Amino acid sequence: MLKVGTGKHYKFWDDFWMHNVPVKLLYDDLYKMAREPSCFVADYWEDGTWVVDFVRCFYIQEYGWLGLLENLNDMPLQTL
Repeated sequence: MLKVGTGKHYKFWDDFWMHNVPVKLLYDDLYKMAREPSCFVADYWEDGTWVVDFVRCFYIQEYGWLGLLENLNDMPLQTL
């Protein structure tokens, strides 16, 4: 697993920081609904919690959101 440090240098959806594949390939449906598809990993890490912003609300079971959350919780970032 890649160590992303604070996440300021890795694009959340595009770079190979989770399971050696871009997150947008693992969770294509979620990527299509991302409000900021070009944001960095650090942009979604707020006060020790993952906060991913989408263009609409949806149930936690939809589109693999629960799977993404589980993967993200296994990868906490360093804080400054």
